[in-house]
Amino acid sequence: MEKIDTLRNQIEELRKQEKFSEAIVLSEELFKKYEDEVDIYDNWRYTDCLFKVKRYKEAAEYCSALYQIEKNNVYINNIYVWSLYHLYIAAGKEAPTKVEFESILKYAEEIIKLSDGENKSFARLKTCLKIASLALKVMDYETALKYIDYLNPSSLSLDEPEVMDHGRVRKLPSDKMRFYSIKSKALEKLGRYKECNEVLNAGIRHFPKDVWLKWRSALIESAMGSKENALSRLIALTKIKKEWFIYSAIAEIYMDLDDLDNALKNAVIGCYISLNMVNEENRWELFFATAKIFSRMNKNEEALNYLRYSIAVRKEVNWGLKPEQIVLADELGVDLDEKLDARELYAVTKVICEKYTFGDTEKMKGIIRMLDNERRFGFIYAEDGNRYYFKMPWVKERTEQINLELEVKFYPYEIYDQTKNQTLYQAKEIDIVTQL
Repeated sequence: MEKIDTLRNQIEELRKQEKFSEAIVLSEELFKKYEDEVDIYDNWRYTDCLFKVKRYKEAAEYCSALYQIEKNNVYINNIYVWSLYHLYIAAGKEAPTKVEFESILKYAEEIIKLSDGENKSFARLKTCLKIASLALKVMDYETALKYIDYLNPSSLSLDEPEVMDHGRVRKLPSDKMRFYSIKSKALEKLGRYKECNEVLNAGIRHFPKDVWLKWRSALIESAMGSKENALSRLIALTKIKKEWFIYSAIAEIYMDLDDLDNALKNAVIGCYISLNMVNEENRWELFFATAKIFSRMNKNEEALNYLRYSIAVRKEVNWGLKPEQIVLADELGVDLDEKLDARELYAVTKVICEKYTFGDTEKMKGIIRMLDNERRFGFIYAEDGNRYYFKMPWVKERTEQINLELEVKFYPYEIYDQTKNQTLYQAKEIDIVTQL
């Protein structure tokens, strides 16, 4: 007994020193020498070390064998759950096929069974969020609901993880926000609009300043038949946040109300705002929808340019064309084999976007008084006495020409900052007039 205890103490000391590989070797020696004296704590130390060195498959297999002997050991089951999570859930594809998703799902079911009653288990939480999210992607909305309903939103974190995206720090949605997002999307896809709106309204109570939830709620209200009220809510949102998807929704409702003029105006403004998207291909749907409105209004030249651009950006990333694009192309006489230049079409559609976004607004004059070349932004002091923020790409000339004391002309653009509770001023489509 003394010898096995000495070995156990050595293993425990190695664990404390985080020398897990050495602890594994000693544990295997212990199992070999003292097979009849091995207890559950010896097994737990061994599986814990396997997990710590990321030997998840061995840890899971060993825990599975132990589970057949003792099903209620919380420590062993916890390692089992985490090993399965890392092996099959975290390592799973972000966009699986239906068959691949079904394969992942059986391991998720095992995790749920093992962690039953442990609603605050982090592995269980991460599994539910991941599976529910993947279920949306494979259009298995019932499964998405099943897994998201394993969670209690009141116990979910509000922390927003940060990631680097194209050289910039971007915040990801918190677990609590993901809950409301996933559940509302699943209910919407199942046509359960009343429940969907209840979920969205609960989310809005938690996140009263969140534009995305309010936008979704307005869309659901429109789907339930209250189009005028939904329209009013969406228009009010544009005073707070100018997002392309809000204008796109407004345009869609105006289309349903057969108000093509307002549908077109809002669709094109949405297109203009979407020009700031990093991934150009994601604009295709909005530009295509705008092409359809132009076509309905017999503005065929504009319809052609917007349709061609929607086709060009999909082709550039090797996405196939959508059937509805092919139908409209046939109606407008577009040769689908024609080589299209997305950059050239971008420039053409951008001019149209500016025309509809700014209308008869005259450009304002001002002088660049502040520049941050590292972060590529600055401020213009304008003739109306206000200070206008701008980013260097908004200046039409080459950025190397941007200096302090430049006289410029620009379109004034207002946005509302909820955090600061004030109107902010931006300068768009900036032309350099002269250097003072």
